[in-house]
Amino acid sequence: MQPRNSGSNRRSGSFDASVRESISESSQNKPERLSQNWRGFDISGSWVWEICGAVLSIVCISLMVGFLAYIDGMLYAGWQYSISPNTVIAVISAFTKASILAAISSCLGQLKWNKDEQKPLYHFQVLDQASRGPWGALEVFWTMKSGFAIAAAALTIMSLALDPFAQQILHFPSREVVMHNETAYVPRTQIYAPDMDSAFVYPQAGRRDTIMETALLTGLAGINVPLRPTCSTPRCKFPDFATMAMCGSCKDVTDRSTQDCQPISDPLFKEDFDNVMVGDDKDEDFSLVPANCTYSTPGGFRAAPEIVDVSRTYGDIVFMYQPFTSVANYTKDTLFSFSTFKYTEVLAYGPKNKSAIGPKPEINECSLYMCENLYTQNEYSSNGPELHPSGVVPLVIKASDLTPDADGIPPMPEHFTLTPKDGAHTFHNSSYYLGFEAKSDMRQMNFLFSTTYLGTARPCPYAESPSNSPGLRLGPTLFNRDNISDSVHRMAASMTDSMQSRTNHTRVSGEAFQANTFISVRWPWIVLPASLVVCSIVLLVAMMITTRGHPVLWKSSVLPLMIGRLETAPENDLTYERHLDSIQTTSKRIKLMIKDDRDQGLFKFSERQ
Repeated sequence: MQPRNSGSNRRSGSFDASVRESISESSQNKPERLSQNWRGFDISGSWVWEICGAVLSIVCISLMVGFLAYIDGMLYAGWQYSISPNTVIAVISAFTKASILAAISSCLGQLKWNKDEQKPLYHFQVLDQASRGPWGALEVFWTMKSGFAIAAAALTIMSLALDPFAQQILHFPSREVVMHNETAYVPRTQIYAPDMDSAFVYPQAGRRDTIMETALLTGLAGINVPLRPTCSTPRCKFPDFATMAMCGSCKDVTDRSTQDCQPISDPLFKEDFDNVMVGDDKDEDFSLVPANCTYSTPGGFRAAPEIVDVSRTYGDIVFMYQPFTSVANYTKDTLFSFSTFKYTEVLAYGPKNKSAIGPKPEINECSLYMCENLYTQNEYSSNGPELHPSGVVPLVIKASDLTPDADGIPPMPEHFTLTPKDGAHTFHNSSYYLGFEAKSDMRQMNFLFSTTYLGTARPCPYAESPSNSPGLRLGPTLFNRDNISDSVHRMAASMTDSMQSRTNHTRVSGEAFQANTFISVRWPWIVLPASLVVCSIVLLVAMMITTRGHPVLWKSSVLPLMIGRLETAPENDLTYERHLDSIQTTSKRIKLMIKDDRDQGLFKFSERQ
């Protein structure tokens, strides 16, 4: 059976005549048109636009790489433009995608006009849909076997991932960095020689460091505010450093202290004792009760706590001692020292134990001395604790600064040199000094620790009222401390803070850290966009080589279908079909070859039997 022109046999006579006339005129004018075509370069019928698109894709991906390299590691706050970095990437990726798809679409479209092979009519529709976007490209995989078509369709579908991948390239982590324009320092001092002030008009009264006395009292009471490093950011870090400081220590010496108890021989006590004896108790001789006790500590302190009350309870004689007694002193190794004697219970004597010696009070020895504090691994945060020393070296006044001259006159230097105790070494070979007046003032602070709970009381039931005792008494404060050692450490820390906050301190500079948001590039995510650019260029070059020598490159144009002629077998006639599924089914059976009928100036899509 011979192929026929299924369209021309069913046209009206007038239409056939007009077509023949048009063809005749076209044939007559063909040499003139061909001459005009060869006068200029056929831009639309070449790969010029696709080559420009490929160049644009290279430029875009190069711009993207350069831009990413420029902003990688940049502080986000340093980005001074109203458009965000992600938006810049999105714009570049949009141009990249458009240039890639332009080349791929043209390659898919050009596959329709391959004259060297016979293919189903339906493939024209598949390739046309594939050149329009990813949805049409999917059908290529199960419809066609052409490597070019499958590669182009795969690139079209993969281009969908270009935008999501481009948006994943940038992320914005937050990390701490050193802020060079912020402040971070901690004070340290090597000398304590404050300017003294005095309310006295005569020099014999001495000069007092009232600021240090205030620090002593607030520290002992536990109400001092610790001196913290100056840090203008949430976290600061400081190098290792050593500084002059005050150190305090306390130790329980109850078991190592001696106790000497004797009967009370004071006539006043005998009178008070007789006043509480009634009835049969008057026959008991309690005058020999060993209630007059003296205590000696290993550090050389001696104290005899007073009996402030004698009473009778259920046949027993009850002795109430001064609840708290503190005795102060100082040595060459300390600024001042004191020992505390604390009674928590009264002593009751009866006929069966009237010669027994009562239990010892709780006895502590405490001291305050100069020292060097070492600070290591110094990290400070605004919500964290203050810095704590990791090492301590006790300091004492250099022996030569205390040695009298030949006339026995002790030296009076402006500053005493402090050296490590027992031949030790300072941590950083630093030199420390204590002002002469500061040393004298510290020694005068002894009077604060020569105190009792109830003041100076008579050994009788009618003890002097505490409100009548002159001066400041620390007895109640020390008595009510659950841990006197902790109180002394707080006192020393408060005095250290006061010393380091004076004008003669120096600053140890640190590093101020602050969390900042950075622009970071995740380079693996750019592999897909770059690969799409490379693959699209390879596909375009391959298509250019394949189509070399073709007179016209129709690519995605529909004009050949409009000016061409379809010739099919009668059983595959599609002229009167109006059902799309039937048309598509039939088109899959029709195998066409493209013929260029130069005599009539027409394309023929002819089915071979």
